[in-house]
Amino acid sequence: MSMTYRMVVLAVGVVSAGVAWGKDIEPPRKVDRFQDEWDKVNFSHALLTDALHEFVDQDGLLDYDGLRKNRKFNEYLYRLANTDAAGLPSSEAKMAFWINAYNALTIKGAIETRGFDHRFWSDYSVKRVFPMDVDEADRTFFRGLKFVVGGERYTLDEIEKGVLLGDAAAAGERLSLFQAAGPTGRDSRIHLALVRGALGCPPLSRDAYEADKLDAQLTERAKAFVLDKLRCRIDAAKKLVEISQVFEWYAADFSNPQVAPNVKSVFEFLAKYVDDPVLRKSLTEEQWQMTYIPFDWMTNDKGHLKTQTPGEGGAEQPPRP
Repeated sequence: MSMTYRMVVLAVGVVSAGVAWGKDIEPPRKVDRFQDEWDKVNFSHALLTDALHEFVDQDGLLDYDGLRKNRKFNEYLYRLANTDAAGLPSSEAKMAFWINAYNALTIKGAIETRGFDHRFWSDYSVKRVFPMDVDEADRTFFRGLKFVVGGERYTLDEIEKGVLLGDAAAAGERLSLFQAAGPTGRDSRIHLALVRGALGCPPLSRDAYEADKLDAQLTERAKAFVLDKLRCRIDAAKKLVEISQVFEWYAADFSNPQVAPNVKSVFEFLAKYVDDPVLRKSLTEEQWQMTYIPFDWMTNDKGHLKTQTPGEGGAEQPPRP
C-alpha cells in the first residue's frame, strides 16, 4: 500500500500536506513476542493502559511515534483484530471494549496516514486525510478508513454511531452484527471519552476503560470536562456557558432523557457534574445562554508545538450519517 502527499497552499499562505490513503488499515502482524492465546471473554485492556501511561502525558497529549513502535500497543491492536466483541459477558464490557477500540484505532489511523516523514508531522490533521477507493461522501478519516476488529472491518464512524450508539441508519445492512457486538444502551458521556486525534477533543484518558468501573470512569471524564476551561466555561454572573462544539454535534444525546445520564438539556447535564450546589441549582432552574467553542482539528501530538488558541484549527463537523 502506498501513500502520496498532495501539497495544498492554504489561504494564509501556509503549505500543508493533504494525504491520500487506501481505505484499509491493516492490524499489526503477529510477532514472536505476542502471546498466542488470551482470554477473549474477560478481555483485558491492560496492554493499552500500559502503553497510554508511557506515551500519553497528563494533558492527554500523545507521543504517536512512541506508540507506533511500542510492542504493547501493537499487541493490543492485534488482539482487537482477533477478538469478537459479541462474546463479551455484559453491556458494560462491550461499551468499554468499543470505546478503547475507537481510541486505539484512531491512534493507529493517525500513525499510518501521517507517515514517517517528520517534515509533514507539524501540519498533520485527521481532517486532511482523504481515503481513496470510497464514495466521495465517505472520503474522510472517520468514514473512509477501515480497521479490523474481531475479523470484521469497521470505520470509526461505524464504531461510534452504529455500534456504540446503536444508530440503525449508520449500521445499515450490518445492524444485526453491530447489535450483537455492541452495548444495549446509549450513554452520552461516551462523547467525552472518544478522542478523535485532535486538540479540540477532551484529553485522552491514560487509563483504558474497564467494565467493572466504567460508570465511575465516564463520570470522571464528565467532571474533568466541566473543569476544563479550554472546552467548558461557565459564567454564573452572565448566565452563559461557552462549550465545546461536541455539544452542538451531539445535542440530541446530551438532552435526551432516554439516554444516560437521563437529562433533558445540556444545562442539566452540566449540573450533574459541577461541585457548587448554588451553580447546580441555577443551571437547572434559571435561564442560561450557550455558545459553542469551535473545534480545533490540529493533532493532539505532544511533540507538536501548539501556537493556536482553541478554535483556530477549524470548526468542521465530523461527517454525520
